[in-house]
Amino acid sequence: MILIIDLCWKEDSLSKPEFVDPIVDIVKSSGEQFRIVHHLSKDLKFQEKFNGIILCGTALKDNEFRKNEHLFSIITETKLPVMGICAGMQAVALAYGAKLAESYETGMNGIRIIKEDEVLGEQRTIQAYKLHGMRMVPGENFIVLAESDKGQEAVRHSVMPVWGVLFHPEVRNEWVVRNFINYCSR
Repeated sequence: MILIIDLCWKEDSLSKPEFVDPIVDIVKSSGEQFRIVHHLSKDLKFQEKFNGIILCGTALKDNEFRKNEHLFSIITETKLPVMGICAGMQAVALAYGAKLAESYETGMNGIRIIKEDEVLGEQRTIQAYKLHGMRMVPGENFIVLAESDKGQEAVRHSVMPVWGVLFHPEVRNEWVVRNFINYCSR
């Protein structure tokens, strides 16, 4: 079972169909069960058995999740695989003490996968959809897996099974989410 965490500013916001529902569709199509929990929910704890956690993206200026210290402690305390998508990558960065830097990008852009990985696959260039106002400055806790002309696009924690992707794999790169789900089911 995959825990999908909605990082949007409030539960069932207008952003949910854009940033959470496509992830749900990918998880469903993989045959994996899931549970969606909003990041401010009192249910954001591990009462059920999960195989992994996906932190969904948010709208461009939706940064309320950055105030949620409880979310950060869940990210760092779990032994489960975690994938942060866009805002989720920012949450992963903040949880592990990395910095964020302003960086506005929208639209399809080339991303170079520079290090082979279970989730991103072999080294190559892919086209990916971006919609963000901040990017992660990885620091020493993270291995850079992919980059673009603007900076890092995907990272993995150096010790924990924690990934962050700045682009939105739910748009044209669903295989990234499926690879993460396959990793979780091992």
